[in-house]
Amino acid sequence: MSVSNRKVAKKVFVGGLQPNETVDASNEANLLRHLDHPAIVKFYDSFVEDDFFYIITEYCEVLKTVALVLCLVII
Repeated sequence: MSVSNRKVAKKVFVGGLQPNETVDASNEANLLRHLDHPAIVKFYDSFVEDDFFYIITEYCEVLKTVALVLCLVII
């Protein structure tokens, strides 16, 4: 499997969040699903299991990660 086809999961503890904050995180994940640009990490899926929110994206190099963070700050 090439690096560009690898998927990774980010596991975020959400046990201490209020219900509306969990909804906000899900809404943001759905927004990411629609972004399609070579400089932005490809978003595949997200789900909640127990007290954790999982985000599945393509594996990325550092520069692409910086681009995603900048995009999220602008949004």
